Amino acid sequence: MAIRVILILIGIVAILVFVPSFLIYIQRRQGIILNDPILAALPAADLSWIIFPVIHLSILLAMANLIHYPRALVLTMEAYLLATFLRLLAIYLVPLEPPKGLVLLTDHINNDLFYSNTIVTKDLFFSGHTTTIFILYLAVRNPLLKFLFLNLTIAIACMLLIHYSVDIAGALFFTWASYYAVSTLEKKFSVSFPDNDVSHSRIL
Repeated sequence: MAIRVILILIGIVAILVFVPSFLIYIQRRQGIILNDPILAALPAADLSWIIFPVIHLSILLAMANLIHYPRALVLTMEAYLLATFLRLLAIYLVPLEPPKGLVLLTDHINNDLFYSNTIVTKDLFFSGHTTTIFILYLAVRNPLLKFLFLNLTIAIACMLLIHYSVDIAGALFFTWASYYAVSTLEKKFSVSFPDNDVSHSRIL
């Protein structure tokens, strides 16, 4: 377990170091604009005021649940790192221009951590915000929280009007694939023992 935590920390540091310069690179290159009839049918609106507080509060709520399940918490962080690496690779391989009529969303926490207050609009395929909320749904043990995060995943996906439909679909697929891959590897190679508390009846 300790080795896994160390590798997670190394992965986080690597992302924090690499991502700012990577975002500058992808913002400067030319991409393509997709014809997305689903996105075109939705009204443009700045929903930052609800999207980002919901995501950040959801992370805190999920952490409060997963802190009781150390193995599940470590697995979730590994899966999220894998999904993040896949997302960076996908952004590199699939250069896209932002949709026409883009309404910029403002996430002050991510801006300070990764974007260095630089406006980035081309980190599109696949959606990082959808990845975040969906992995919380996959990870939490409490059924009420699962239900909550499933509905929030659907709601956030519908509100992310800065993304093409394929960005949302890609996020759901790659997030699930990352979580499934890490879960499968853990079951195969880890010593089998339960978390400190396997009860699903916790309020958190």
